[in-house]
Amino acid sequence: MDSISEIIRKYSLENIEELTQFEREMEMLKSLNGYLRDVYENYTDDTICITDENGIVEYCGEACERHCGLTAKEIIGMDLHDVEKDGYFTPSATVKTIQTHKTEAVIQETKIGRMLITIGIPVFEDGKLSKVISISRDFSKEIDIAKLLIKSRYGYSLDEDNEETGVKNDIASDQIVTCSSELYSIISLLRVVAQTDTTILFTGATGTGKTLFAEFVHKNSKRADKPYIHVNCGSMVETILESELYGYEAGSFTGSNREGKKGLFEMANGGTIFLDEIGDMSLPQQVKLLHAIQERKIRRVGGNEEIELDIRILVATNRDLKKLVAEGKFREDLYYRLKVVTIELPRLRNHIEDVPLLVRHFLDRYNAANNTNKEISDRALEVLCAYSWPGNTRELENTVEMLAVTTFGNVIELHDLPEEIRKQMPETEAVEDDKSVEVRSIGPLQDLMEETEEIAIRKALEQGGSPKEAARLLGVDRTTVTRKMDKYGITKKK
Repeated sequence: MDSISEIIRKYSLENIEELTQFEREMEMLKSLNGYLRDVYENYTDDTICITDENGIVEYCGEACERHCGLTAKEIIGMDLHDVEKDGYFTPSATVKTIQTHKTEAVIQETKIGRMLITIGIPVFEDGKLSKVISISRDFSKEIDIAKLLIKSRYGYSLDEDNEETGVKNDIASDQIVTCSSELYSIISLLRVVAQTDTTILFTGATGTGKTLFAEFVHKNSKRADKPYIHVNCGSMVETILESELYGYEAGSFTGSNREGKKGLFEMANGGTIFLDEIGDMSLPQQVKLLHAIQERKIRRVGGNEEIELDIRILVATNRDLKKLVAEGKFREDLYYRLKVVTIELPRLRNHIEDVPLLVRHFLDRYNAANNTNKEISDRALEVLCAYSWPGNTRELENTVEMLAVTTFGNVIELHDLPEEIRKQMPETEAVEDDKSVEVRSIGPLQDLMEETEEIAIRKALEQGGSPKEAARLLGVDRTTVTRKMDKYGITKKK
């Protein structure tokens, strides 16, 4: 039997070993925590903020400065109620979580012009709120992540098509054809907002796709299997707009249905109603609409009973509502109720890189409808890409439809384009005039063709200044230009 001193010695050694192991594990966890924090802060551009139960910041990630302009050192110790009031970011997910004791998700606008998704998560101890952890993400980072995933999977950049695989850049959604970073950001935002019942205001010029994006929100929402009603407020006569929107009771007016009629709001109940051209609505109708949005209740014309609504409301306009408010033509309270989430859709000339995709998309549609096989020449496509498109995507679609049904041959050439498009392009006319290509000597046709191709690529690079611009001038994909540059040993321009 061991002596008492031997037992104590063994026990002490075991404790020392356990303590040493514990210290090693703590060091490992500490290192791992440092690695994870470094990756999280420096790669994802997300940031974590931890506050106490009163909203006093205890920890904040370094990405905070990139998001709202305050450094982590500055914000630690501050009250987020005050930070929100000072406009560094609004609204605050943390403040909402403190108020509701529930997980809250908000879309924030920051003082330096960033748009963030922020989630506030409550932490409880003994049933009481102890901490709030918020995680913020900058939408633009999603584009970078998408580019990385596409490149790792398909081996090409999101900025260019891949002729080898046939994979195209209209990956943003199965409904919206685009390779534009700006539109991809909007789509990323809408995928998140679609899961809520928040009212969305779509703004932008005529033909920018407000209807398409409204449909996208509905199809990606929890109401996707419920009714979707599209109302063009600008096309309805004022005298019938109210009865069409809200319905009417039997005998409400001469010529009305004897049994009464459901309005469009009732028909959309459970689903989504999209009110297009909201800026054309009269002031009296704006009052009723404000009540419907705020209370989620309506009253039929001639009726006394209020009908409850479970509905998502989307609105759109091509007019400047803020200006209409200043002119007294639009209610200020309704304006602020509508602009909870505002999505401004860019003009087509601001994402001109989508034109080749859209032309192919519309040609496929009208070829299928008319049982034809029309294509478009590189030269004609180049001119379409250089046009300013005042009517935006709608004008482009109408132009492609016209070309698909009026062009006699199977290939749409430059001379088939409308005159107003051809005459607007001095730059492309200069390219058109320069048709001479020097052939240094007669030889095999394949060699002559390659020689001509090399000359054309060099001239396009000289004129465009970059492979991307050269590809646009030549009416081909950027990957085609870069591949040919490698083939002919042409050095890339910086």
